[in-house]
Amino acid sequence: IRKAMVVSLGAIALLIATAGWISFPITAVCTLFLCGTALGLLLIDQIPFVLTRVPPTRAGLGTGFYFGGMGAATAFIGALQLVGWLPLWVAILLAIGAWLGAIGCLTALKRI
Repeated sequence: IRKAMVVSLGAIALLIATAGWISFPITAVCTLFLCGTALGLLLIDQIPFVLTRVPPTRAGLGTGFYFGGMGAATAFIGALQLVGWLPLWVAILLAIGAWLGAIGCLTALKRI
């Protein structure tokens, strides 16, 4: 699960990083398809990962924190984009930072 999550996060970060240089519609469609596939792989792996990290009596709480955190992050980034405070280079840096942070967290959890 960890390897699939790291690969999918890396693919998403890479695809977002290359989004600024796409000039052909077919390339944009292919990039969106690949990004959606990587996101699907990530989402499929995250819920079992969360459920393996919490005791069975706290499975509902762990799942709630997972969906709440994802929703809050999505809403925050969406609000920044609507206001116009999120240029492409900042989105690229955030995606790369999230990828590196996720790799660090997954590595730290591997030791526990």
